[in-house]
Amino acid sequence: MTDISIDPPGHDMAGTQYWDKTWKNVPMPSPFDPELPSLDDTFNMRIHAIFQHIFNLQPIENALEIGCAYSIWPRYLRDTQGIEADGIDYSRIGCLRTRAMWEEMGLKGTVHEADIFNPPETLQGAYDLVTSFGVMEHFSDTSAALSQAGMFLKPGGLILTSIPNLSGGLGFLQRWLDKEIYDIHIPLDREQITQAHEDARFEILDSRYLMSCNFTLLRAPKWEKSWKGKILARILSAPTKLIWLLESEWRQLPVSQMFSPYILVLARKK
Repeated sequence: MTDISIDPPGHDMAGTQYWDKTWKNVPMPSPFDPELPSLDDTFNMRIHAIFQHIFNLQPIENALEIGCAYSIWPRYLRDTQGIEADGIDYSRIGCLRTRAMWEEMGLKGTVHEADIFNPPETLQGAYDLVTSFGVMEHFSDTSAALSQAGMFLKPGGLILTSIPNLSGGLGFLQRWLDKEIYDIHIPLDREQITQAHEDARFEILDSRYLMSCNFTLLRAPKWEKSWKGKILARILSAPTKLIWLLESEWRQLPVSQMFSPYILVLARKK
């Protein structure tokens, strides 16, 4: 695992200013209905399948999402499982906008504005399931962040971690497009994120590369509002959607460390 010893364990390399700016400019996400998926829901349908597996493994009565700003998953859990999930995020703007979104959606969970390294005591040992999507790769000490996430779980509770795979071709492209974005991530591969969970005292239930491709994962904020950004978005979207369409009509292409856009780990607290 990459070791950056100059940073404290709780160091998020993105920082609150980055997240506040991000959530200030992001539109409200569209709800995800697994009964009526679109091609754009290809990733969501893969996560839906993972959730179905989780609910078949053991009873899940409550859940916490780490990095919950503008997440679609609390509504998904309410609509598909009747679970009112909570969330934790340390971006003030992200929390304010997410609370407004949850209120509009009729969600009853609580959005906690807090750092996971300094959370409300009431959250510790309170949950059956803890999830995070694109969060853990931002911490300079991955296992320390995962260990802290485990503090929210009841004994035997489950953690679902999804991170972008920047250890292969996507990482190379992201570094070329916008090195500042690349530099706020630890480019972990499957073995490294799996080992980080084991170091945090989790029992690994599943560890995999997820999906064959998703070039739209690449970001270049410096171009996003310009004509260059619009052209880039089309260049990245076209081959991605073509491959997803072919997969939906034919069969899923193989996953790989070089091209898969995501890495997913499901583990149980020991």
